Amino acid sequence: MVIAPGASQATPVACGDLGSVADDDAVAVIGLAAVDGSGFAGIAYLTSDPGNPAQTLASVFLAEGMTGAE
Repeated sequence: MVIAPGASQATPVACGDLGSVADDDAVAVIGLAAVDGSGFAGIAYLTSDPGNPAQTLASVFLAEGMTGAE
């Protein structure tokens, strides 16, 4: 998973490995690490859509300054 600031800005600020396995509640949490010294890190929370289990809902939580990079 690659996270960029917006559709017009393609430079990634964080990324994470999608190798996670969902738990019994169909939830997967993926750690997101800073890319190229961006200073942003966080998590992505993935779960199935209760209205359409064939779709996945994603919530991304990022914060600056959590990586120890200056």
